[in-house]
Amino acid sequence: DVVANLDPENFSGMREQAAAYLLRAAAHFAVYCLTGRDDEERLERARRDLGQWKDIEGAPQPDPRFFSPEFAALTRSIR
Repeated sequence: DVVANLDPENFSGMREQAAAYLLRAAAHFAVYCLTGRDDEERLERARRDLGQWKDIEGAPQPDPRFFSPEFAALTRSIR
């Protein structure tokens, strides 16, 4: 449900779309982790959303108060 509701096309502003991509990536990553880390398609979806987020925002890093170090590491791996 989170992934469906965070479709960036539901948001009109670029900043809101960027936030949707970031949060949707985090949701994909959480499901990937919770289901045994073997759903490579889920991980790839997280990577794609992070790439979209970075395309809009530049080279930001997720706030460490809200995102795990592992998710931050995944974010850094996206070019």
